[in-house]
Amino acid sequence: MDVRKAMYIGESSLGFVVGKMYEIKICAREIKIIPLGETVSHIYVYDQNGSAWHPSKDEEEMLKNWRFE
Repeated sequence: MDVRKAMYIGESSLGFVVGKMYEIKICAREIKIIPLGETVSHIYVYDQNGSAWHPSKDEEEMLKNWRFE
C-alpha cells in the first residue's frame, strides 16, 4: 500500500479532522455479509500515523473527502 499526503475536506469523522493534513493509506476491501450472502466492496482510508480510518462506498465518494498534494 502506498502512503500519500492529503488534506481531509469532509466532515470531521472517525478520527479525521476537517482541514488537517494526513499521511494516508488507501485500500479496497470486499466484505461478505454472511446472513445476506452478499459481498460488498468499500474503499478504506487509514491514517498512517494514528488510529483514524474512514470507509467510502466508491472512489467518487472517497475523492469528495480528500484533497491530494
